[in-house]
Amino acid sequence: SLNRLLRSEREQRIRYRDSLDDLAHSLKTPLAVLQGVSENIAKRPEDVEQAWVLQSQIERMSQQIGYQLQRASLRPRAV
Repeated sequence: SLNRLLRSEREQRIRYRDSLDDLAHSLKTPLAVLQGVSENIAKRPEDVEQAWVLQSQIERMSQQIGYQLQRASLRPRAV
């Protein structure tokens, strides 16, 4: 029936958003570790340029993760 189809579509959308939320959260910890490593690398004068590149990419990834977490938080929680 139409109601069953609509319910199935809504459940699928919620599963997709939950998966997106889980993925974003699972990336935050390794990203924090990389940030710490890049800060240590930056302390060595000969590696400052590489550290800058690494830190800029980490920041870019962090922004994308934050965006996805924000999107996921705006979704309805109940089916």
